[in-house]
Amino acid sequence: MGYAGADWILHYHRWPPIAYATVGTGPALIFAQWACHLELEWQEPRVRDFWETIGQHRMVVRYDRHGCGLSDRNRTDFSFDSEIRTIEAIVKKLGLKSFVLWGQGGGAPPAIAYAVKSPDRVSHLILSNPGTAFFERGGDRRRPVGRCRRDAGRAGEAVTLTSVHSG
Repeated sequence: MGYAGADWILHYHRWPPIAYATVGTGPALIFAQWACHLELEWQEPRVRDFWETIGQHRMVVRYDRHGCGLSDRNRTDFSFDSEIRTIEAIVKKLGLKSFVLWGQGGGAPPAIAYAVKSPDRVSHLILSNPGTAFFERGGDRRRPVGRCRRDAGRAGEAVTLTSVHSG
């Protein structure tokens, strides 16, 4: 089913218009990834089954980054801070006090930064295929996973780091 179907509800944050969708109930899990299209992803049965399974225990929040998918395509701010502000806006809109934050690929660096900035809200930080080199301004780009662990460690004991690798 598409985004207008009964499987999930599409919401927009005010400005910039950020499309996000929720599925399931329970404690929140926000999934940050580099690029996606909520409607097209949801049409893939394996993807839908994956999120619905997690949704049996959690309210899963997925979103299209500014400039991608169903979110506003007229993007002029490509800063790292704008990626963090997107997470902040969704957290504020949903009124979340505590949640799991899962950063996948290029969504990992903003997830880490948000966890460092707001460790009282992030109960667990999950990183899969962290792509910190996308946002690094120098330094050793050969060890992105190590940098993710170091940076996530700065968030304090409130954050449990789980790094998942593929390949």
